[in-house]
Amino acid sequence: MELDEFDFQKAVEDGMDIVIVYPADNKAKGTKAGDPSDMKIKVKGVGSEAFKKGIAVFNAYLEKCKKEDTTPDEEEKRKNTAKMLSMCCEGWEGVKVGGKDVKFSQDKAYDLFIKHEWLAGQVAAAVMDVDTMLEKNCQAS
Repeated sequence: MELDEFDFQKAVEDGMDIVIVYPADNKAKGTKAGDPSDMKIKVKGVGSEAFKKGIAVFNAYLEKCKKEDTTPDEEEKRKNTAKMLSMCCEGWEGVKVGGKDVKFSQDKAYDLFIKHEWLAGQVAAAVMDVDTMLEKNCQAS
């Protein structure tokens, strides 16, 4: 196996576009859980500079709790996770709230991840999906 064929850092920095799937059935709209939506989000992967900065925010909170000898608050951990995920996002299309398009920003991504935990879950899975990022990177080479 030629190890140089697999440029991990390039793969996670290039990231990938993910298609968000419906989290539940919606009979009125005719969609089923798992059906692809028209929403796409561009994410960077674990090990990217964006991820490293995001995880540093999370780890700083945990260190603060350790120094203060306090138990980390679940809501603060959720907020720090949403912050980390938003830092791994580079853009999106097809995101609507109240029938209006939402222009991408990491702050807006954070807000959406706080409000829609199912969306944060799909983004987290994508950020961790380094195998797919490597595969896409190898195909592009």
